Amino acid sequence: MAEKVEAIWIAVGGQKTRTGYYAPSLSAANFVAEVAADGTLDDIHTAMEALSDCTLEKQTVQVLQHVGAETVPTVATARRKWGARVFYADAVNGQKGSFTIPGIKVARMPTTGDVIDLGSTGWVDLVTAFEAGAQSADDNDVTITKAIMIGRRA
Repeated sequence: MAEKVEAIWIAVGGQKTRTGYYAPSLSAANFVAEVAADGTLDDIHTAMEALSDCTLEKQTVQVLQHVGAETVPTVATARRKWGARVFYADAVNGQKGSFTIPGIKVARMPTTGDVIDLGSTGWVDLVTAFEAGAQSADDNDVTITKAIMIGRRA
């Protein structure tokens, strides 16, 4: 069974928001490769951080927790009420899922409309890392299908 991963972000004003997705099942054989610094989950979170003005505080995988600095962002765009909703599908059974990255950097937003070009700067890194390291709830590979801007942009 795939492991549920939760990332907790800090937005402007210290508000917190969460992102969840699935990763491969953890065992003694793959634990370090998946969880350690420069592991698969670190690659996914590094790609997410490059797209967001919010601060990634911690990640939780079952009972494991990696805690980062509790730094409140000063960038006005680091808002938890706007972000990018990223959609993915199980490569075997087509089961769909999604996660949200809060506080998307202005430079990573689409210039027109709400649909994000997954081949653009920063987004291709997320697609590569996520498809290489995340799993569906059924422990199958996943494919990112699209990403859209969500929430209020003021």
